[in-house]
Amino acid sequence: KQVFEDHINYVVDLFGKETKIKVMKPQGTYLIWLDFSAYDLTDETLQELLRNEAKVILNRGLDFGEEGSLHARINIAMPKSLLQEVCQRIVATFAKR
Repeated sequence: KQVFEDHINYVVDLFGKETKIKVMKPQGTYLIWLDFSAYDLTDETLQELLRNEAKVILNRGLDFGEEGSLHARINIAMPKSLLQEVCQRIVATFAKR
């Protein structure tokens, strides 16, 4: 449980400091919602940026309904080193926007 708390805090702190991505802290799960609505993007462009520039695949928010527009879900149940790499790729893609 402490590992997940550390991972959650890492994601919240990193994205909060480096990007306009809003992080929704999970309650009792290892899946975190990321809100990209502060960026002037379409859902299609968001997915292209994540896939082609950041080189990560996240769960599309639209897969969970219209309210998921411009959101994505990240699974934090992975080694910290891998989580850091994934998050840094996302930061590198969105910090400059």
